[in-house]
Amino acid sequence: MEKLSSDEIKMRMRKTLSELRVKYNTLVQTKANLQEELIRIEEDKLDISKALVELQIENTKLMEMISNKKFEFNADRLPGESEVVAARMKTNQAL
Repeated sequence: MEKLSSDEIKMRMRKTLSELRVKYNTLVQTKANLQEELIRIEEDKLDISKALVELQIENTKLMEMISNKKFEFNADRLPGESEVVAARMKTNQAL
């Protein structure tokens, strides 16, 4: 086993420390990039959720309009049908 001088040991330790700093800085930058991407993804999810809620609200409004139109149609039709039934009953009674 070879004996290293204290200067060589210090040099190796500095080199190792320098390599570890580079790796650390790389990891910190990667983490920051991933956090930015996560924030963008979360914002996209919020936008999609907002659009979905808006579509559901619009769908509910349309379904309510359809229901109101059906009601109006049936309400307008009933008096006419009542008159037809009454006329038929009179005709049947006359026979």
